[in-house]
Amino acid sequence: DHFLISEKVSFEAADSAFAIVAVQGPAAGDLLSRLAGQTLAVAPLAVAPLALAPYEHVEVVIAGEPVRVIHRREGGVAGFHCWTAAAHGAALWAAIADVAAPVGMQALDTLRVEAGIPWYGRDVDETLIFPETRLEQLVSFTKGCYIGQEVVARVKYRGHINRGLCGLVLEGDRIPGAGARIMAADKDIGRVTSAVRSFALGRPIALGYVRREHFEPGSPVDVDDG
Repeated sequence: DHFLISEKVSFEAADSAFAIVAVQGPAAGDLLSRLAGQTLAVAPLAVAPLALAPYEHVEVVIAGEPVRVIHRREGGVAGFHCWTAAAHGAALWAAIADVAAPVGMQALDTLRVEAGIPWYGRDVDETLIFPETRLEQLVSFTKGCYIGQEVVARVKYRGHINRGLCGLVLEGDRIPGAGARIMAADKDIGRVTSAVRSFALGRPIALGYVRREHFEPGSPVDVDDG
């Protein structure tokens, strides 16, 4: 209701109506194509019959039931979310797990931090304004009105943000906790929001918000984790 302006719509809870399975990795498109019996590819590989742009979706049949496949990556490579009716969730999971190795949330968390992808509730919440995420590719500056447009456009065309989301590569083996202070020259310049041990780098990395004076890659900072 908070975001309902003038449209005539009604809302109903659908939390338990769907099961969602994420398929992530370089071979994700090929795997789902085999299961669906048709080719799925991500744009710009438009030679495929079904080339999906980011967040574009298509309905296919896997394990005998409809599945909505959305091009949505959770790491630095291709990825998809598969939505199906809750009753079909177990069969969808079994079909995918039969040809791919399931991984846990810790692995997914690590891959998305490596890719610089923030998660709502951890790296993003309602205390932020969108430009502070530094993810301009997720918003259109040419479409019509939307909630928050005035602030977003004002920052882009007339001002700047004072803090923003950055990636940190950490020395040593300690993985800081969420909320750890980020310091520079003994000044508090931000907070860590997510931290993991990187598979690719073999060392701790983190996401966090820092003052704009420290956006330049390679800027040295300290993390105060008590």
